[in-house]
Amino acid sequence: MRTTRSLPIRTPFLLLVAALGAAACSSDSATAPGTSQNVHILARFDTVANQTSDNLRAGALLQVAQLLAQGAPVSTGTVSVNGTAGQWTMIAALQVNTVAGVPADSSFTVAAWEGNAPDSVIVLTLQNGVVSSVVSAHEGSVVGTGGTATITVASGGGSCTSYASQAPRDLVVPTPAQCTVQHSQVTFASAFGDAPAITVDVPAQAMSGIRLVFDTPAA
Repeated sequence: MRTTRSLPIRTPFLLLVAALGAAACSSDSATAPGTSQNVHILARFDTVANQTSDNLRAGALLQVAQLLAQGAPVSTGTVSVNGTAGQWTMIAALQVNTVAGVPADSSFTVAAWEGNAPDSVIVLTLQNGVVSSVVSAHEGSVVGTGGTATITVASGGGSCTSYASQAPRDLVVPTPAQCTVQHSQVTFASAFGDAPAITVDVPAQAMSGIRLVFDTPAA
């Protein structure tokens, strides 16, 4: 189990745990308010990332902004932090890396955030059977590995709606060989860090995300 904290964190780590746990009511599935928000949200995330001195927070914000630019549908769903469940805004993406068209590896990412600033950001990734997590609030950020995830991918949908051309000039948006809408059933149970440990759970829920394919030509 590995944990890294951004430096400096000038307030006690307990405040970060408390801030991440401040959430609203729970629900059983993610519901989509629509993708028209993508351009507005990604521009805000890019701006906040450029303003923060917290490298972990900046990286999480920019990752969310990239996925929004690539067309990840915005939805709301349930996230539980240290046992406190609430409604968070969420996106999801399956990234498949291929070599000359042959799948090499893949990763599945769920990102969630609260507030308009945004106040709290969580990025959970499953790759090669390992769950890695980044959690961030104004009080500080922490990254670690540990936990489990179950992803059941349903049949894909149509092509993504890309917003890359409308993204800020400073935001690097990788161009996939293919991008399609992807429906999945998602469960994450992340646990990491020394006392006080952080647990982040995404209870089983349906999510609409994107499937990105990045191809490397054969050597």
